[in-house]
Amino acid sequence: MRFSFLHIVAALTASMSVSACVHFESFCIHDDECCPGLYCGSSPHVILHHCLKLTA
Repeated sequence: MRFSFLHIVAALTASMSVSACVHFESFCIHDDECCPGLYCGSSPHVILHHCLKLTA
């Protein structure tokens, strides 16, 4: 039985869970991607942004 590359990609994509927001310490680009109570920022010495907790 042979599967094409596209069939495998389609099956993997269909099996992934979908979330409406990006969770704590996950990579992001904009603040509106992060879950409530989080913002998209970077820690010192980190190039990539990720969702961080808002502080009061």
